[in-house]
Amino acid sequence: MRVQLFSMKRNPFAQSLVDFRTRYNLTQVQCAALIPHLSVRMIEKWESEGSEPPPWVQLLLIDALIKNVKMIK
Repeated sequence: MRVQLFSMKRNPFAQSLVDFRTRYNLTQVQCAALIPHLSVRMIEKWESEGSEPPPWVQLLLIDALIKNVKMIK
């Protein structure tokens, strides 16, 4: 029997951030710059699943990222 030590699947929020950046061809630095006071370190932590904001904050962040990226693209 084989035991899988690490799950290769990201949580939905981490995957959403990666998908968003990929879709709009943004680096973590560019993504963080779309929202005032959002640090690159937080993007890194969320994408690596080191931490995760509450669900209501996740929705606000994704919404704000989408609105702000449309203004610059």
